Amino acid sequence: MSYYSIEDIADIASAQTLEELVRIAFLVISRMPGNICWVAGPLTSGSRTEEENRKRLCDVIVRLKERGGAIINYLPLQKQALNILFREFRKKLPRREKKRKLLKAEKLAIQELLRDKLYAPIFGSGKIHILLILPESASSTNVQFFKGAALASGIPIRQITEEHIPR
Repeated sequence: MSYYSIEDIADIASAQTLEELVRIAFLVISRMPGNICWVAGPLTSGSRTEEENRKRLCDVIVRLKERGGAIINYLPLQKQALNILFREFRKKLPRREKKRKLLKAEKLAIQELLRDKLYAPIFGSGKIHILLILPESASSTNVQFFKGAALASGIPIRQITEEHIPR
């Protein structure tokens, strides 16, 4: 997360709206050099746990940065965005349902809001120049939303090769 300042991290943690997170993302991106890459991979799908997927994604980001790439790590933004959206969603539920697990359709609706209100503005800013996809991402809803936002903004999409993935 080297492009995030301590203030950015604090601002992300205290953000109450997706608009605030987009503003923070634009600040971070404005400080990044050159052509910015967005790396995407599965988080909750595939053969790995969510923790393993997050670590793998972060390891790839670090490896690409070591090779000179300007890579935005979206995970801090996404985590807070999901907190905001889940909180807002639960506010609308009847009191007796507030503790229940979300239905698949409800999770999908939240993912669509994430795509439309967080990713689309960032991808539409003209600052992201390429979307790099990890192997084994075909079934990932997360990756499909990134692809949709990238395609809508005319951003090229490429598959990352195995050589970029630390073992």
